[in-house]
Amino acid sequence: MKRKEPKCKYKNVMLLEENQLDNFINAKIIESTNFSSHVYVCTNSETAIEFLDGLSNSKNISSETFPEVLFIDLQMVLKGGLRFINYIKQISNSKLRRAKIVISGSSFELQDKHKTEGILNDLVFLHKPITAKMLALL
Repeated sequence: MKRKEPKCKYKNVMLLEENQLDNFINAKIIESTNFSSHVYVCTNSETAIEFLDGLSNSKNISSETFPEVLFIDLQMVLKGGLRFINYIKQISNSKLRRAKIVISGSSFELQDKHKTEGILNDLVFLHKPITAKMLALL
């Protein structure tokens, strides 16, 4: 008998976080709660942009391959999350523009919210680590 795959809320999500341990934990939580069937992981905005540009420019890739939720750490030391959010604002790919943007961090300051206010609307701010309860609210 063939095992039936569990129904996930989303097909693909992306973690943009430089800390490998956080990526491992968050990916396990996302997968174990059936939030998403696939998790893309990028450790800096440059590799995330290259990856998404590659998806956008490929003629053989289905639009279902694009991440539907992007978890972004604003406080990455190298090539931070703010650069990536600016990239999302400027792209023309409608699939990426519709993705839900979740800013994740160990702490947020008012200035973090002000930095992102003028760039994109409807951002969600979540404290790390991501929990099953948080994912249920998205």
